[in-house]
Amino acid sequence: VRVPSVYATINDSKGRTFGVVMEDLAELEGAQSKQSLDIEEAKSVVTSLAKMHARFWNQTPQGVLKANDSLLRDFVSELTCKWGVFKEKWQHRLLDEQISYGEIIMH
Repeated sequence: VRVPSVYATINDSKGRTFGVVMEDLAELEGAQSKQSLDIEEAKSVVTSLAKMHARFWNQTPQGVLKANDSLLRDFVSELTCKWGVFKEKWQHRLLDEQISYGEIIMH
């Protein structure tokens, strides 16, 4: 399985990484992208994801924050502050709908 390249990280003022912008693997030769799946394809995807994530069930791997961790508030604050820069840099690659969703999330 090809691992995507990391283009950028979002860091807080203490240098901790809170977010990652990664390569879109759909652009790779041989990558498949479909607008919709039939029921059997959807079941296969969900089953594969479940197997992959089951390994970490009820565990918090080192360096991963739990959803209620206070540090996530710092992440949201940093992300909100950097939204304008991100949007300016990437708006030529994003759909209007994606930018609209970003605006809703960031405000």
